[in-house]
Amino acid sequence: LDPNHCHIMTEQLQRYTLIGESVPGGRAIKILRLVAFAPAMPPSMDYSIRVYVVEDTQDALEVRTLTLCFCIGALSP
Repeated sequence: LDPNHCHIMTEQLQRYTLIGESVPGGRAIKILRLVAFAPAMPPSMDYSIRVYVVEDTQDALEVRTLTLCFCIGALSP
């Protein structure tokens, strides 16, 4: 946990709660969206899915999609 990010790594899907305080004069509300990415055709029986929690805005979704496409492109032969 740092001032800008919260990272959760787990071997099983579970429920999690992030607890904190809003800044003075601010509201303690955050609307988030789960975004999942997976290869179109898995190369083997193992199937890898990347799940991200992003802000519920179109810009946040576009940034995550562009970042993921760039990373996958860098790994491709």
